[in-house]
Amino acid sequence: MQPIHSLVEQSYRPKEMLTAEVNADGFGIGWYLEDGTARRYINPAPIWSDPNLVQLAPILQSKVWLGNVRSATVAGSITSVNTPPYGVGRLLFSHNGFINDFAAKVRPTIRRYLAPEIEANIHGNTDSEYLFAVIRQMLPEHDDDVIKTLGPLFEQIYEWIGNEVGLFNFLILDG
Repeated sequence: MQPIHSLVEQSYRPKEMLTAEVNADGFGIGWYLEDGTARRYINPAPIWSDPNLVQLAPILQSKVWLGNVRSATVAGSITSVNTPPYGVGRLLFSHNGFINDFAAKVRPTIRRYLAPEIEANIHGNTDSEYLFAVIRQMLPEHDDDVIKTLGPLFEQIYEWIGNEVGLFNFLILDG
């Protein structure tokens, strides 16, 4: 909670953010227990308003962390289910970015692409969670190797969005 440019500071004083003033639409932290189990703590409220985080932070321990603060790009998407990081199995995922016209143009195509068992683990409506689902579906085709999956992932994304604008900054952990 005290590092230079901490998540708290990034929420109200982002240094590199170009499209908004603050990251006040939620935050999340992902980590791994000693046995490799992924865990998350998410809150759709601003990080500075969470009274529990100050109490939890000192007692949580992990060798690997994923943290983010959120500035939602779609009105009405500020809910717990839309707050990253997302987690399924040993994977934790966060996406800082957007896809223009995602709900109308891209999400229907992704839904047709996804296997029912992958889509069943989608609980929100963000481009981020759908991209995470696509990654999970592609992983077995690429030896469950995240790095090997990224090239084909971006080829697939380009096929879906063409020249539409998108920004893709991913954080993916696999334990």
